[in-house]
Formats: sequence, structure tokens, C-alpha cells
Amino acid sequence: MKNLIYDFYGIYIEEIHENYFVYENIHYYCLKCCMKEEEFIKHYQIYAQSFQNVGAMHRLYLVPNRYNQYISSQHVLFCINEPKVYLEEVLSQSLYAVNSASYEVIINHWIKEMDMVENRVLSSIMGESHKFEYLYALTIYYLGMAESSLAYMQDYFNKTTSYPTSLSLCNKRLESCLDWLNPFAYNITHRLDFISTMYIHSYLSLDQVKEYMYNFQTTDFIYMFIYMMYPKDFFNDILLFVQDQCDEKVFVKYYQEIEIHEKRLKDFYDYIAPITRLRPLEWL
Repeated sequence: MKNLIYDFYGIYIEEIHENYFVYENIHYYCLKCCMKEEEFIKHYQIYAQSFQNVGAMHRLYLVPNRYNQYISSQHVLFCINEPKVYLEEVLSQSLYAVNSASYEVIINHWIKEMDMVENRVLSSIMGESHKFEYLYALTIYYLGMAESSLAYMQDYFNKTTSYPTSLSLCNKRLESCLDWLNPFAYNITHRLDFISTMYIHSYLSLDQVKEYMYNFQTTDFIYMFIYMMYPKDFFNDILLFVQDQCDEKVFVKYYQEIEIHEKRLKDFYDYIAPITRLRPLEWL
């Protein structure tokens, strides 16, 4: 890594911690990039423009190499003056619409994912004696959550109806500055996905979320509730687990957070129910 940074950027460093180093008081991250340069530049331009559109200055800036290119031996170099995260900026840019898509995309993806969990995961776990009985029960629980989410989605949203998309942070681990600002962790999704995630995972209180909801439509409230209920993270982890790509220990947090998750979901439902007249959910 040191040789790559010197050869392509002319920066000599004595110490580098994994992919991070400091040079002349500027903080740098050298990250692996599997994209072609044209594809990567397009992705980064959307990332940069999304922050610029809301006046957000705290993001990672792309550093060209000495050949005026951006990918150097499948690596790219980013820099930032102050490695701090301003959640308000990340939230604001996530709410800035960049395009649109139809609800058919979400509905079809959920149906496909639920089928995969039911057909691959349950049969795989049942074949592992009594060791994974708790995982079987947990999977059944989250499949029930997903079925409720899908039922609400199909009741309230026509497949052909469009929704605004935005650049949303899609990183499960949010600890370091890089976790929050890494351009590779951002994807185009429904513009309400990120704020919904921040609430359901306790990064934002209900009062804080309300501050951003003053100009939301009734359908926005309904979508947020539906998205909060869908167990996206669990399905991702359990599908990795049956492929031996995920440690069993990660599922402890799901057990620990069930009550918290249901409480936050109920609080949000109680807030939007009078506004939306959303039909009640018996188990909530």
C-alpha cells in the first residue's frame, strides 16, 4: 500500500493504518475499487453532487493520481480535512431526490428475497439437528414481519406508481468516519430509506424525525412504516450465514433488539395512525 501511494501519488508515508493515513494534516483513505473508471467516476459524481445540492461540505474528496487518473491499480484515494460526521448533512442529502423508480422494483425484490429465505434458509437450518432451533424460530418471526410489510405495500402502493430516489447510505456498521462517508457505501434507493433506518436503529428519536417530516405526504408516512418493518438486515445476514459467509454470533443482536424494534415501530405507528388512518397491525 505504501509503494502504491508513493508510485501513483508521490506521497511518502511512514505509517498507514489499514487504508488510512495522515499527510500534511490532511486525512486520506486508500480504498479498493472494482469498478471501471468510467463507472466509478459516474458514481462518485452522483455522490459529490448529492452533498453539494444541500450545501453539505463534509464528505470525501477524490484525489487524482500523478497521471490525472482516478483508479490506481484497483485503488482510489480520498481525502478530507476534518474526519467528522455531521448526521444532519448526511440526512439532508439522502432526502434530495435524484431520480425516480416504480414500486414494482421494491415489491418484486421483496417477494424474491422472501422466497429465498423460505426455501433456502429454513430447509438448511432444519437439517442441522437442534443446534439452530433458535435461528429457525427467529427466521419464522422475521418472515412474519416481512409478510406484513409486503401486505401493506401491496395494499397502499400500486406497482406502477413511481417514487423519488436518492443517494442513501447503506452501511450496517456505522462507527468510523469512513463508515459514514465512504462513497462505495452509498446506493440509489427510495429517498426515505435512510431516515427510516436511522430511526428504527435508534440513531434518531421520533422527535428528531418529525423535524424532517413537516412537508411529507401521507404516503411518505405509510412507506416509512412499511420499510421500518421489513427485516432487510436480518435477511441479508441469514442468507450469508447459510453460505458460511456470516458468523452465528451476529444473530445475538437481533434477539436483543426485538423489543426495542417493536417499541419504536409502535411509537411511529401511533404517531402516523391519526394522519394516515393506516389499518392496525394486530401483533404490534
